[in-house]
Amino acid sequence: MTGPSSVGDVAIIASDGRNALLSARGDFDRDNRAMLIALVEAAFLDGHEAVALDVARVTFIDASVVNALLACSRDAQAQRRSLSVLNCNPLIERILVATGTYTALCGRRRDGDCGTAGFAGEPGSRFAPMTGRARESLAIPRRAAPTAPARSQQR
Repeated sequence: MTGPSSVGDVAIIASDGRNALLSARGDFDRDNRAMLIALVEAAFLDGHEAVALDVARVTFIDASVVNALLACSRDAQAQRRSLSVLNCNPLIERILVATGTYTALCGRRRDGDCGTAGFAGEPGSRFAPMTGRARESLAIPRRAAPTAPARSQQR
C-alpha cells in the first residue's frame, strides 16, 4: 500500500432484504482482507441470498484476496446463495483473468479466462490441462528398471 488513501474500505450501500450491494475501494491484500470478507459474510448472515461486490474503485488485490473471495463464493453456493463481483476496473479484471477466476467471481466469461473454478488444478481452472497432464504422468506405471537378481538367487 502506498499511503492512507489506498487502505481498503468496504460498506453495504444498498439492501432490499434479499439482495445486498457492497462497495469496496482502495487496496486489499493479506493484511486487510479479513475486513472485506467479514462484511461479505455478514451480509449473508443477515439473510441476504445474493451479495454483489462492486470493485470499480478497488486499486489492488492480491492472491490472498482472490482466494478468500473464491472461498466465500463457494460457501455461498453450498447454501444456495450467490456472491458476484461487479464493475471490475482494468487492473482487477487483469488479475482475475490472469488467475483464471474471472468467470467464477464475475459470473460471465471473458476472453483469456478459461477458469470456472478458480484454484489451480481444479476442473475448469486455466491450469487444469497442465496439472491434469502432470497427474496423468505421475499415475502411469513406470517401467521397472532391470534389476540385478537378489543375492539369495545368485548363489
